[in-house]
Amino acid sequence: MATYNVNTKQDKDSHAVRTALTIDFTGATPEILQEIATSAIVIKWQGQVRKNGIPAQAAIKAVDYRPGTRLTPQPLTFDQLADRITTMSQEQQAEILRRLLDSKTGAELNKMLADGSQVESETETEATE
Repeated sequence: MATYNVNTKQDKDSHAVRTALTIDFTGATPEILQEIATSAIVIKWQGQVRKNGIPAQAAIKAVDYRPGTRLTPQPLTFDQLADRITTMSQEQQAEILRRLLDSKTGAELNKMLADGSQVESETETEATE
């Protein structure tokens, strides 16, 4: 048995009530404990992705979700970013495009387009050598 001090609010505006919660792990097999841990990890992961975007697939490490740890948001992958952009309004997409074209890379792209230059891919360059 283990006893934990737990603070619980009735709702977000209530005062926390402290409870000395004793948990009896008698009869809890490793499989049962893994099921309990999985449930807790899934709930914590769902809270994270609701803030940062819900992916179609994800792989996580259980150790990263141990109690007392804070998760650092992971940067979006290119595909996640592209998926997120497709769900935006046309105005939001236009603003992203404007910002990209205003960036240093965008300025270089604009110059190439104005000059009529073409960008060769690495495979095209290798094939011509």
